[in-house]
Amino acid sequence: MNTKLRKISTAGVLSALIILLGITNLGMIPCSPTVSVTLLHVPVIVGTIIEGPIVGLITALVFGLYSLIRAAISPAGALDPFFVNPLVSILPRLLIAIVTWGVYSGLSKIKEMPKIVRYIVSAILGALIAAFVYTILKPVEILPNTLAASVSAFIGSLIAIFFALDDKKSIIAVSAFFGSMANTVFVLSSLVFFSNGMLTKQVAILVSTTNGILEAVASIVFVTAIIVVWLGYSNRKSSRLSEIKDDA
Repeated sequence: MNTKLRKISTAGVLSALIILLGITNLGMIPCSPTVSVTLLHVPVIVGTIIEGPIVGLITALVFGLYSLIRAAISPAGALDPFFVNPLVSILPRLLIAIVTWGVYSGLSKIKEMPKIVRYIVSAILGALIAAFVYTILKPVEILPNTLAASVSAFIGSLIAIFFALDDKKSIIAVSAFFGSMANTVFVLSSLVFFSNGMLTKQVAILVSTTNGILEAVASIVFVTAIIVVWLGYSNRKSSRLSEIKDDA
């Protein structure tokens, strides 16, 4: 498959995934009775890292248009009507791709990350994911808090080791984190500006440091997993095609 056709196919698949996640509400993960995190921006980050900024911007545009149309047809919250404004629904989504690609391309230029930096980054990623897992497990009544904390710490440790062994995966994870935070920060900032005081700066900061962090950690998990599987499948497929050609 030539590069142009592959990029078009990838953009189409990821755009369809955004719409599917939005329509079915599968893109929402309940972390507690009062907190949920969205995954609708994950396909944008995946497309940007796998195929570059153009595919990322296309999927981001679909994400923004979906937000705008949904807000216009069936607003569900007090702030939803403001998403009819493209500067709230579309522009911040485009910035997801720009920030993700900026971080990813910048870090990818580093030939080899120093070990101490790699270990620090891996430890931070492991700690963030441990906190995310604990947030999900804590409301489960049948689990004692000590068990929930132990399981979370164990998973976080495994994740830290996973990232410490491979610079590439760490770069993907860091890019996913900043791409997700770009979505949170830019959307909330636009709402503060255009919502006529319905969303204050103080509330926006609070949401960014709570829900925003949880969404960023969820993005690390899903983006890294999807890209590792996606690229692994693509590499195996390429290898298999090479074998077939050699046999012929």
